[in-house]
Amino acid sequence: ASACNDGLDNDGDGAIDGADANCIYALDNLESQVLHADCGDGVDSDGDGWIDGADPDCAWDDTENGTISSLACNDGLDSDGDGLIDADDPGCTSALDGDESHTAECGDGIDNDGDGWIDTADPDCTSAIDNFEDGGLGSTACNDGLDNDGDGFTDSEDIGCLEASDTDEADPETECNDGLDNDGDGWIDELDTACTSIYIELEDDGSTGTACNDGIDNDGDGKADADDAGCTDASDTTEY
Repeated sequence: ASACNDGLDNDGDGAIDGADANCIYALDNLESQVLHADCGDGVDSDGDGWIDGADPDCAWDDTENGTISSLACNDGLDSDGDGLIDADDPGCTSALDGDESHTAECGDGIDNDGDGWIDTADPDCTSAIDNFEDGGLGSTACNDGLDNDGDGFTDSEDIGCLEASDTDEADPETECNDGLDNDGDGWIDELDTACTSIYIELEDDGSTGTACNDGIDNDGDGKADADDAGCTDASDTTEY
C-alpha cells in the first residue's frame, strides 16, 4: 500500500493518509512535505508539461520522471487528435485525467472570454473547432467594451453592431429605423411587416392584406389596423 493509504502516520505529524495535508491522492507515497528540488522548484524538470505537485511523479516519489503511458493526460501523446498534448490540452484538468477529449471553446455556446461575442461570432474563432476563444476585447468599435455612440448599449448589445469587426456602433439609417410610417399603412419601423429588422432599407409594403394591415375596420369598432387596440402589429390576423 502507498504511504497515503496504509493506515499509518508515516511522517509523525499526527495526521494519517487522507487526513494528512501532504496526501493529495490515495496513491501518494509521500506523507511528508516534498523537499526534493525536482518537486518543489517551479520547473517542469521532466518536460511532461506538469510541474511539481501537479506532476503525478511527485505524488509517488520525490523526482519528476517523465510521462506515464497509462495516463491519457500524461502520456506525451495527442490522444484526442486536436493538436494539443497533455497539460496543453484543455481536456486535461490534471495529469491523472483519463481522457483528453473536450468541446472546443469556439463551439461550446459560451462567451469564454467575456467580450459579448460567442463562438464563431468572436474574432478569436475562425471555425467551431478552434480550441480557444480567449482574446477578450479588441480594438474595433464593436468589440472594445465602450459605448461609442452613447446610446447606452455596448458592442454585441448595440443594434448598430452586426459583428465584432464592425468599426461603427451607430444604428443604421434606414426606413425601418427612422421612426416614420414611410408607406402610410399606420405601422412604423419594425412594427411594419416590411421591416424584419432595422437593417431593411425600405418600409414599402403598404397594406399587405392581414386583418391588421388591410385598411379595413374588420371588427366594426370604428378603428382600423394600427389605430385598433386589437392589433399589436401589422402581422396580426384579427382586429378583435
